Amino acid sequence: MSTILVLDRERDTYQAVLIKDRVAETNLVKSAEELKAIYQRHRPSKTIYLIWPEQSITKVLTLPVVKKEEIETALEFEMEEDLPLSSDNYHFIHTVLKKDKESTLVLGSAFLKEPIDREIEYLQNAGVLVNEARLVVGEVLQWCLQNINDRDFVSVVKIKDSYLFAMFQDRVPVAIKTSTNRSFIVVELEKLKKVFNSINVYWSEEEHPEGTLPLPFDI
Repeated sequence: MSTILVLDRERDTYQAVLIKDRVAETNLVKSAEELKAIYQRHRPSKTIYLIWPEQSITKVLTLPVVKKEEIETALEFEMEEDLPLSSDNYHFIHTVLKKDKESTLVLGSAFLKEPIDREIEYLQNAGVLVNEARLVVGEVLQWCLQNINDRDFVSVVKIKDSYLFAMFQDRVPVAIKTSTNRSFIVVELEKLKKVFNSINVYWSEEEHPEGTLPLPFDI
């Protein structure tokens, strides 16, 4: 069974996650030497370096049905006006959110080449071969992006020890999730706001009884 190494850097610390046989092992390391030791010990078949939305310019785009290899070319054209520098200074990556016979909904991201390339080169020189840079799409953000548009509502209400996260289209609840982690919901909402120009959010800390779903239409 192959092993995948996922690297997530925060300041001076790397979170190195080894995934093997559907089991994830997390290691916090502070030096390239420690990373190299993990890499040499496990010899992963793929190493993925994570990029967070706040490190990039991110946009949701609806594209015609195109082949996978054509998406990044289309992204460069569609995102050019949003970039403060020439597109030559950026790498483009994407996540396909939804696809049907007529169109493809894509979360596109442009990130500056220089800092990411410098980081990956540093890892390569330390003996850690990075195969792929991948945009992080959090669980709630991913769920919303697959369903939402600018005219919809997101409602967050407290049910016992959990937060119920619901999306409404035309005043009908079309998707519902729950999370016990308030901070997680806050972070995901902030990511969502960065992606969409406008979004209607209703948040209630008043504890609601189970089985209820307050309607947020009095905003």
